[in-house]
Amino acid sequence: FQGLICKQEKVFDIINDIEMNMFPVKIRFGIGVGKIDTDIFKNNTLEIAGPAYYNARKSISILNERKKSYEKIATNIIIDSGDKLRTQDELINSILSLIYISKSKWKQNSINVIKSYLKNNCNQYAVAKDLGVQQPAISKTLNNSNFYTINHSYNVLKNTMKERDDNGINI
Repeated sequence: FQGLICKQEKVFDIINDIEMNMFPVKIRFGIGVGKIDTDIFKNNTLEIAGPAYYNARKSISILNERKKSYEKIATNIIIDSGDKLRTQDELINSILSLIYISKSKWKQNSINVIKSYLKNNCNQYAVAKDLGVQQPAISKTLNNSNFYTINHSYNVLKNTMKERDDNGINI
């Protein structure tokens, strides 16, 4: 499926929500940054065209190639903004790859704790009550899943994408 958003800073929140709610299903995401050259046809997205869509298709192609490659680079998300932001995209994609490696070790229990933690405004005691366990178990799960590092990395990426929004770089 395809999606079109105007605010880049929201893209990783959307992806994270999809991944958390579809777990353990593995999903790949190709993110294309750029303009849309046509009108937005809500009933027929196949008629929408422009660099954003071309870059997204290119990202999906790269993911498909990497899956078949002898030297695999583990990731499920690729962003492509075109040539003028190639270096920044490579940095973002490297961070996304490291996040993917960390998240690939998550089990259903980690997902349940993290979803509850986020729903309960990052209150470990509320999560413990919600899940019927002790607070130290919540703390241990969050630390063992590298949640805080991953969350920090996502926040850095969101800030980067917000700067792109503020500078008029379209997604």
